[in-house]
Amino acid sequence: MTQREQFEKIIGTLEHVQKRPYMYISVQSHPVLNFIHTFNHVCHLLEAVQGNKFQEKYNQIIVERGWERSSGHPVSQMEAQNMDFDEIITEALNLEIETWKRLLAELPDNE
Repeated sequence: MTQREQFEKIIGTLEHVQKRPYMYISVQSHPVLNFIHTFNHVCHLLEAVQGNKFQEKYNQIIVERGWERSSGHPVSQMEAQNMDFDEIITEALNLEIETWKRLLAELPDNE
């Protein structure tokens, strides 16, 4: 499987989760964080992305979408803005999907 195909599959999986979040994410405290961290950990173990590329792109998108970069995930900022659970899941998954889409867009055509 090429890196391009890996990224497309990752994006497709995240978009599927976004359509049916309660199949994957429970309503306990910060469950979206548990899902995202586990998902990204697996992607890194499978070497879908090398080095700090993902984190650099992710940090850029966080700022572009109006969140502050910090040592924690923007979910705490979302909660502070009184976003409800569905809004938090949608925004957290949007951050992930946009990161993978941009990484995919930067791949050479032969990967």
